[in-house]
Amino acid sequence: MTKSHASTRPLAQRFVSAGALGALALGLSLAASTSALAQSDAPPAAPAAGMMQHGGPMNHDMRSGDMGHGHMHQGMERMMERMLDRVHATPEQRTRIRALQKSAWEHNRPLMEQMHGLRQQSMQLLSASTIDFGALENLRSKQMAIANQLSRQMTQTQYEIALVLTPAQRQQAYAMMQERMKHRLDRDGHGPMGHGMGMDKAPGDQ
Repeated sequence: MTKSHASTRPLAQRFVSAGALGALALGLSLAASTSALAQSDAPPAAPAAGMMQHGGPMNHDMRSGDMGHGHMHQGMERMMERMLDRVHATPEQRTRIRALQKSAWEHNRPLMEQMHGLRQQSMQLLSASTIDFGALENLRSKQMAIANQLSRQMTQTQYEIALVLTPAQRQQAYAMMQERMKHRLDRDGHGPMGHGMGMDKAPGDQ
């Protein structure tokens, strides 16, 4: 990987990946929603933990049209319902969790739009006849600042959602996450960070 390529790797993917395990442990998270914000003008369906696993939206670049909006939102809604059903969430809990998600979505949307804009600028710089590495570094710094804000908000939302759930429900959500991760690893053989990051093959193995 070249220096310029490493500097322009989608920052949203990095910060979401870093926070994924914590969010999965809670069973419910904001990350799937924030990944969708750069792709849609309509509020996404409430997210579910499984959508944060490797291979989910967090591992796709924030490019408009990467996934069908309706299909993605419906998938997140189904995952959320399965999670809430698994932990036997009460109607009050469901209402409170969705309110937290909606509030966080509204707060984070401008930041995600900025992130998407910076990503587009990076692509434009990389497509130029002469690549300005200094400009790329400047964009990277801006992306990191936004990613830090989003990470803080994501952690706050995870904490607030965790408080809505009981300790037993959090354990149930964690168990469901573990089952899904094991199933995905058994099926795909990927490492915890997604495609290309697995440790199941030694260097040079085909």
